[in-house]
Amino acid sequence: MFKKNNKLNLKNAIPFLTISAFSLGIILFYLSALINPVISLPSIEKQEDWLYYSAAEPETTFDSNYVNFLPNIPTNENLVMERKITNEHYYPTLLLVGDHQKMTVYLNDKLLYTNKKEVAEGLVNPGKTLSFVTLPENYQGQTLRIYVSSPFKNYSGYPAEVFFGSSNALVSYVFRHSIPNIFMLLLTGFISLLNLIYVGVKLVKKRKLLVSNLLFSAFALSAGLEAGFGDILGGLLFNPTINSVMLNVLSIITPMFLIGFYLSKMEVLQQKYKIWVIFHGICGAAAILSVFSHQLHLPEIMDYIHLLNIFSTFVTSFAAIYEAVKKNQFFVLCSPWIVLSAIGHCFIYIQDVLNSHQSKINWNTIFFVLLIIVCWCYDLLRLFFYNEGKTKKQDIAGLKIRLYEEQQPIIQQQINQWQQAFLGFRKQLTTAKVMLEDNSLLGAFDQINLIEQTLEESCPTKSEDHSLTTLLLTSYQQLTQQKSIEFSYDVDIPAIKELAEEDFLQLFAHLMDYAIRETYLLKDRALRKIHLSAIKQQNQLFVSCQFPTLATSEKEAMPNVETFEEENYFDLQIIEKLTQQNFGSCSVLHEEQSTRFSLTFSSDGLPDFLELVSNE
Repeated sequence: MFKKNNKLNLKNAIPFLTISAFSLGIILFYLSALINPVISLPSIEKQEDWLYYSAAEPETTFDSNYVNFLPNIPTNENLVMERKITNEHYYPTLLLVGDHQKMTVYLNDKLLYTNKKEVAEGLVNPGKTLSFVTLPENYQGQTLRIYVSSPFKNYSGYPAEVFFGSSNALVSYVFRHSIPNIFMLLLTGFISLLNLIYVGVKLVKKRKLLVSNLLFSAFALSAGLEAGFGDILGGLLFNPTINSVMLNVLSIITPMFLIGFYLSKMEVLQQKYKIWVIFHGICGAAAILSVFSHQLHLPEIMDYIHLLNIFSTFVTSFAAIYEAVKKNQFFVLCSPWIVLSAIGHCFIYIQDVLNSHQSKINWNTIFFVLLIIVCWCYDLLRLFFYNEGKTKKQDIAGLKIRLYEEQQPIIQQQINQWQQAFLGFRKQLTTAKVMLEDNSLLGAFDQINLIEQTLEESCPTKSEDHSLTTLLLTSYQQLTQQKSIEFSYDVDIPAIKELAEEDFLQLFAHLMDYAIRETYLLKDRALRKIHLSAIKQQNQLFVSCQFPTLATSEKEAMPNVETFEEENYFDLQIIEKLTQQNFGSCSVLHEEQSTRFSLTFSSDGLPDFLELVSNE
């Protein structure tokens, strides 16, 4: 009874499923942290019940449950946040988060904190502030007032974020809130480092600078740093002004590196898209240089940068789609993600221009990380299949050389036969000419018949008889004769050529190596028989290789059984790999004392991914 051997598939499936499940678990864990960055801690309360009013008009108050900001607050004018403290905590602490805002905290009339003194003279930008304020013991029932102002119109009228709780709980909140951004920073930094190492290796070995990979590394690093500086933890690690400047600079250069990377991948629209990239780069550089002029400040001109980025998303989306239509392989595979990211960033930039506060989720960096992962995976696949194709070509080249070397004596023998036949032609033609001159027509006719017979015997074989497949089968026929193995085959050479003859060369070679290794173990030479067939039926090619095998108990008694099994397993791996590459199916069927490989291929075929990415 025949049984299907699934050992090879199972060995491939178990590691794949294990790694996939582990990776999926990590992704889901961080995704949950990304969507819900803070799990409510019982010792932390985000103070939302406030009265808002302008310091210039204290009689007009607004409830924070209905109003998020006061649009009529001009620059450098205080927005007052007021409420009575009723909660009781051990070691009570306030956590203040300000975005380019100056903040002063009073408990009744007692000054608890101000960051105005921290802003050095000559520096208008207060930056992104994160401050812990410890309350006195008798804080309950007293009125807490926070005066918030900003020198920039985009940040005026917005209240500060205030959290109330114990100091340990607040520190835990800060770090828990930062987990997603820290993860994205580490991920992008790791990818950038690996890519830079690859660029360095190529530069040393081939003296060639991979501009595309270099731009991608810069983009990945800047996107990760943007997540780090934009995180709440950045207010603890860096000076508020430096944190603000670095965040704005990274917000400018990250899209510049990204569109530069896209430019390096383009083929059809490269010259036209270069114009936009240069214009975008000039505008971004001018914005960064404005920091040194002290006439303008980055927070004031970021609206113009966001408008520039909005136009850039439209231009990039159109260019990516056009390149994909023109069969640029990078954009064929990546343009859906590029367009998706461009649409997402477009809405984010529109919200920034309209001064609409976004979600607490860092969608900007999430879209960038999505692009980084997609483009990096594309490069990894391209590199993997390029190396695989290179190894495959080397293996095929070695096989061809071996076949031609084995055929060299046969070719030389044929040349000698043709030379002898040519000399015979000359002699017979001379004889026929003499007979015609003597009017001996019957003798001349006999000589002409002899010439025709010699021509038929010396006629070159058909073209398929000189194909690589025929040479390979002839080579194995000679090898099996040396090992006293009867080898027969029925192979449809034209059908093999229609698919991928080079792949089938390797396939037949590993099938025959496996079969010869198994058959040669039989002591009875009469049982040593191998039959190989490749027949086309209804747009399908059926390949079969059948041969006798030794009993399992006898194999286990062999002294070198481990080496034997390793060689068999290696051939099985290559056979399955080549079958999958050509979109076929493979099964190994066992009987008591015989084994049969059954492979099926569709002559229609599907495009090999190797061909898709190696053409770039």
